[in-house]
Amino acid sequence: MVNVNKILDAATMAGGAAVDAGTDLFRSIANAFGKKTTDASDVLEMSVGALPQNPATFETMPLVAHHNLTTEGLKATSDLGGIPMPSIAVSRADAPLENFGEITLVVDPNTLDPSKNKNMNVYPVDAFTGRQEKGRIMVSDKRFLQGRLDADVDFGSNDKLSYSTYNRMINGDPDEIDLGVKQIQGAISLGLVDPKKYESFDDLLNAAGSRLGGDALDPNFLNRFGGLAEYADVKRMLPPRDPYRQSGTRRPMRPYTVNSIMQDMRQGRDGPSYLPATEAGSYGPGRFRAAMTSPFGSLQEIKDARSQIFINDLDNPNPRAVNMMDDVKTEFSSVYFELMRDLKNKYPKLDSQDGTRNLLEDIAKGVDPTKTWAKGQVPSEDIPGIKQAVDSLSDLMRTAPTEYFEGKPNAFMRLEDFSEAIIPADASDETKKILKDAGLPTSVYRDFGSGPYRKDIIRTGLEGGNLFSVPAAGVLGYGALQSVGGDDGQGGS
Repeated sequence: MVNVNKILDAATMAGGAAVDAGTDLFRSIANAFGKKTTDASDVLEMSVGALPQNPATFETMPLVAHHNLTTEGLKATSDLGGIPMPSIAVSRADAPLENFGEITLVVDPNTLDPSKNKNMNVYPVDAFTGRQEKGRIMVSDKRFLQGRLDADVDFGSNDKLSYSTYNRMINGDPDEIDLGVKQIQGAISLGLVDPKKYESFDDLLNAAGSRLGGDALDPNFLNRFGGLAEYADVKRMLPPRDPYRQSGTRRPMRPYTVNSIMQDMRQGRDGPSYLPATEAGSYGPGRFRAAMTSPFGSLQEIKDARSQIFINDLDNPNPRAVNMMDDVKTEFSSVYFELMRDLKNKYPKLDSQDGTRNLLEDIAKGVDPTKTWAKGQVPSEDIPGIKQAVDSLSDLMRTAPTEYFEGKPNAFMRLEDFSEAIIPADASDETKKILKDAGLPTSVYRDFGSGPYRKDIIRTGLEGGNLFSVPAAGVLGYGALQSVGGDDGQGGS
């Protein structure tokens, strides 16, 4: 953490005039917020300024765009026909993202060019964009399900087990039940459990999971079994965002299709899912920073900003002594929580944490807060000062370091729209067939021994121009992407 002794005891939140010292950020926050917030912003500004400058070029820092997904995710993508609004990481080729799944789909750089692809958005930070709703597995005929369980040789011989299983399948989370049934089926097939010895679904499931060990969560093993579909006619449905009409009656679920998913993602609670700070269930400093961000205007702008990507282990002269990237995150978090505390204390009518958080996000996004959370809670004459402070913070964070950029199309991407795939050595035959049918060349990595590791392939083994090495000459296929699911009234960029 940066050691700061240079903190000015300036204006307080009581309304004193800002001192004519320090930076625009310092002065604007001192005008509208308290001393702790002002001090925290000063430390943040120095933390950002302390990072070493990297005159990055393609030769020193090539970039790569990629989307990671699991084996199950690839199968679901194949079944659906593609991925609605996939999140695409634009990272350093020597520090790609390796979480979110063992399969990497690589994106040609020209696909990301917002100046040529009106549905593409690329943000200079993790943008906390919205995610695809998984949907819910629904049992279409419950009486048929009960009959199948009663007739099953494993469940039907034990009335308590059959009844318990039926109740869990009807009342539990269908996806969790489907996983559990596959685990039980797998354990039975290996002779690890005898269902007749258990009186409840939960007891049988716990025994199966324990005895399967690593296979209990191995999709390559579990997908050999039918799961819930062996006992009932099941289909995946999309629940409505607002389950009730004004009359109090329930809205029906919709079929889980490309059109319904895209329409759902364009009608998120916080805005269309391709916009920043729209990820459901995520709150805090990272989302607040995302709310401040604006998309790049062109592929060249993305390339020119590559030095913003800071990897502590690679760019910090002394990475073991201090994590400079974590310092920036910590100091930004301090500013964020002090802003929240100041607002809550000064405007007690705000709806606790939700009100202060959403007020800050609205201002960061350019939404008029007097028409949303500030209405009747914050005097209108106070809004310009708060906005100026948030704008100054946004100016600082717009070029602050990040570990990767995020691309998010307002469109549906087929597997054919990716340029190649990187898969693990133990990938299933089904995985290989799906990728082959999509026409994607594949490279194989190993996470052990002599490799090659996934990172090695991304850094040195990608096909042609999949690293950001060539000027944007043309658009490779992206113009053909379908913008399906209805219109949200906003452009894709």
